[in-house]
Amino acid sequence: MPLLTKPTKDKSEEQEDLSKVSIYSSLFSIIYQKAKRFLVHLGTSKRSQIKEQEHLLIRGYKGAGKSLLIKQLAQHLTENGNQTSSQEPNTKTSLIVRLNEYEYGIRSIKDLCSRIRSKLRSTHSIELAEHFHPKENISWPSLIEEINNTNSRLILLIDNLDILLKQLDKSDNLFFVKNILTIEQPYYRLIASCQKDSQLAQPFVSLDIPQLDKTLAYKLLISLLHKDMLHKAPSQANKALKNQSSEKQSSEGQSSEGQVNVEQKYQVEQNCLNFTANKLEAVRRFGHANAQTLEYFSQALLDTSLQTSHHYLRYVLRHYQAQYDFKMQHLSSQQQLIVHTLASHWQAIKVAQLTQECDLASKTISAQLTQLEKQTWVEKIPSQNKNLFYRITDKRFHISYLMRFSSPQTQTLITHSLNTLSYFSLSIPYMDEYKVQQNNTVVRSRLQSLAYQEALKTNEDVSQTELEALFHHAFLQQGEGEIDGQAYCDSASQYFKAHLPGERLSFLLTAASKGYEQAYLGLLSLFDLANTELEANLAYRIKLAICQLAQSKGFNVEDKLVSLYLSHAQETKQAYRLSMQVVIVQAQETSPLLLIQASFATLLEGCRKQSHSLLMSYLKFKTLKNEQERINIEAEWTLEETWLMELLLLLIAKKEWDFFDRLMSENSEKNTYLRSYFLPIYHAFLVLKPELSDHQKDEQLARPIELSDALPLIINAVKETRRVYLKQ
Repeated sequence: MPLLTKPTKDKSEEQEDLSKVSIYSSLFSIIYQKAKRFLVHLGTSKRSQIKEQEHLLIRGYKGAGKSLLIKQLAQHLTENGNQTSSQEPNTKTSLIVRLNEYEYGIRSIKDLCSRIRSKLRSTHSIELAEHFHPKENISWPSLIEEINNTNSRLILLIDNLDILLKQLDKSDNLFFVKNILTIEQPYYRLIASCQKDSQLAQPFVSLDIPQLDKTLAYKLLISLLHKDMLHKAPSQANKALKNQSSEKQSSEGQSSEGQVNVEQKYQVEQNCLNFTANKLEAVRRFGHANAQTLEYFSQALLDTSLQTSHHYLRYVLRHYQAQYDFKMQHLSSQQQLIVHTLASHWQAIKVAQLTQECDLASKTISAQLTQLEKQTWVEKIPSQNKNLFYRITDKRFHISYLMRFSSPQTQTLITHSLNTLSYFSLSIPYMDEYKVQQNNTVVRSRLQSLAYQEALKTNEDVSQTELEALFHHAFLQQGEGEIDGQAYCDSASQYFKAHLPGERLSFLLTAASKGYEQAYLGLLSLFDLANTELEANLAYRIKLAICQLAQSKGFNVEDKLVSLYLSHAQETKQAYRLSMQVVIVQAQETSPLLLIQASFATLLEGCRKQSHSLLMSYLKFKTLKNEQERINIEAEWTLEETWLMELLLLLIAKKEWDFFDRLMSENSEKNTYLRSYFLPIYHAFLVLKPELSDHQKDEQLARPIELSDALPLIINAVKETRRVYLKQ
């Protein structure tokens, strides 16, 4: 069980984990093991005839752990489904679908089937892309027939089945009980939960969760909170702290152990917070959480500092989920449906679309919207005509709902928009707006900040002493003229042999002086760790010398050299010539990154048509690649994507309105790559463009409020792009 089998490092941690296991077992894992044993033979030949005819019902009081158990069973089935299929060749593939704790949009069997289809597309898109397409006349028999045709079977996990049945109309409720909950079903299985006093029992094998022991629950809560507050951090921060504490103890002789631990813990928190500040800043802006809220959650984020801002947002919003579900329970069924429909759309929608999707009379919609507006659930936005836009008022609730119930396409938009905002927050300190404006500190540009973070991850085993020595030697060797790459590597190698023998950089510099390609790449990464403007200027000259040296040795570093020229806004003519030379020579083997950089360089040189052609070639390649590969929507930006973002900013800065409009609007239904990745930049374009079409005005009015809050960041980035690259 993943919850209980974490690796331990020492005896104290092992004893602590064992105590937690014993507490947790008495609360939860006994019933989990019973349910797990029930599922062990699922899909195997042994007892298959009996198991195929049984559904599982988990009953318990509110707060007993039914939802957690359903999630754990879904995870167990997902992790073990492929393994079981491989062991048993004749076994059908299991399609695992778990419905959320509350599914407010399900009011009929047709809605249930649509929700299952949506879940199948999002979780099994590769296997089911050819078989599951939306149909107008969707029904339960047709859904099961399609599943049977794919040689699969559906395992449907429904949390709070009793509440779901109450939402259904009488005829659909009767159909569910008489047809779906039948005993002999070879093509699907139900695993459901309900309240203890529910009447559901007849077609199920029931497992009852015992009433919670409050004393044990309190002990478990305190234990888990204590575990969260333990100081844990990335290896670099731990290493730095060990060095600091050992130096302090040797110099002072005797010191209070408690005081050292407090200082260590504070330093770890600061290091981790600085390391993830851009992601936290993105979540703060995007999730409408104030800085104090994120400070509260930041301690738990220390263990996952390398994860994306999307992970952080989900973590923060989970703490609001129960509150929102409680508020939804006090709405009428019609109001729940309207709120569900509005909250499932990220942008604001008009009443006509709301009426169509809710399948309610327009008078009913208008009356309920008036009530919901009085209760501050929804807000209306004036449009160009009488048909107003409506959207959810509480933005945290809205984003939380979208991340639970919205379509995969909308979730992709949210994830990429968060990545965009996180990228623009790279050079913004983790503080409020007023302090950022007041300080006016010089910070790294976005590309330099990204390079710094990547170098920090790559070189986490390099000590601060080595870095200081590296830049100290660099300052000793700087002169008025150009730096000779080979002479620098030779002198740096001798310097480190004399001052810090046996350290990592000593070996790296020795290898560089002998002409090894990987050593050159390692040095380039190290010089990305410059902390001051003086160091950054010197690092640029040294990296340029190393690139030119590697190029003279026959190594392929043209893309790094072009990137170096452009990211520092220097020698753009050389960047243009070099990139075009490589694109022409390599032809079809040209890397996607180099295509973007070549488009960037040619645009700076004024060759607009050539730049547009290179960008279109890249997008054609990217579209084909995305059709063949499944995209990981939670991944952070790559260097390729950040350069594409910078290119889009340059297009806006140069006021290439028509071409940018064509990029985002042409074949918008098929070519969704730019829209899904760079939706915030598109909305910044709508703000800056002098004249908008009627369709663009509607898009601007319906813009998600989260993107409206992010626009000042992006508009400032456009101004910075104009200042740095266009010298205006």
